[in-house]
Amino acid sequence: MTNQDPPPGDDQNRPDDLPPGRPPSEMGPPLPPPPPDAVPPSTGGAAPPPGGVPPMGGYGAPPPGAQPPPPPPGTPTGPGGQPDIGAGFSWAWAKFQANAAPLVVSTLIIGALAVVAYLIVYLPLLAIVGGGGSEISVDPVTGEITGFSAGPGFFVTTLVSAIGLFALFIVIQGVGSNLVRMSLKIADGEEVAVGDLFTFPRGGSTFVTAILLALGTAVGYLLCFLPGIVFAWGAAFTFAFFYDKGLAPVDAIKASFTLFKDNLGPAILTVLLGGLVASAGVLLCFVGVIVSAPIAQLFIVHQYRSMTGGRITA
Repeated sequence: MTNQDPPPGDDQNRPDDLPPGRPPSEMGPPLPPPPPDAVPPSTGGAAPPPGGVPPMGGYGAPPPGAQPPPPPPGTPTGPGGQPDIGAGFSWAWAKFQANAAPLVVSTLIIGALAVVAYLIVYLPLLAIVGGGGSEISVDPVTGEITGFSAGPGFFVTTLVSAIGLFALFIVIQGVGSNLVRMSLKIADGEEVAVGDLFTFPRGGSTFVTAILLALGTAVGYLLCFLPGIVFAWGAAFTFAFFYDKGLAPVDAIKASFTLFKDNLGPAILTVLLGGLVASAGVLLCFVGVIVSAPIAQLFIVHQYRSMTGGRITA
């Protein structure tokens, strides 16, 4: 045996390892097939984890006992729960201070629209209905009303004025709903501007929702007043669902009633306290409304997000 010859039985040799002229039959017995879990040789790098090599481009399964990273602050953490009244007002006050300029100006614009509706439509309507076109006299003995004449012109004028008042109310409520949308944006950690008051991402559906709310409340008031209060309170979260969840007008009203029914105590407190805070500004010659109304709306949005498990940015 020469130095060039491989040792007998060397099963690591391949045919191309043999010197020239050495037939393959002279090499050792054939190699057995590799086991199923065998790992191909590599030129370097760390050894693969037990259980084989992950697919190309993947990272494999996380190690046992690994926990997912916690969600960032302000993101939803699960289903809704009991809202905190104190935390709601504290959050509303802090967010009002941080966004005072756009909220105050927006509230002033909404108030101006309400004043225009009162001066241009509501007062003339009261004068028409109260005057009746002639002097009214009542017999003190029989109680008979005399001297009242209401021709077709009176009823037409009254109807037109009432329709105008209703239309202005719809416009005010549609524009005012953007105060809800602005409060939702603040809860999402976004910036707001006065221009948001005149932006309608849902288009005509915004005013359809306002019409349905106005009709439901009006019909409820005609039915002995109490049903109107029930409807107004049950539908208090309609625009929150409308903008936050993108629901259709009727579905948003249904969702509001469902939330109110499932969270009766907290919902009643939310609407009651929100209304009291908003009305408190009226006591200061209406000037305080520019502060109390936005704070009340922010508070309601905070409680709504708390009950639905939505995002509330600190």
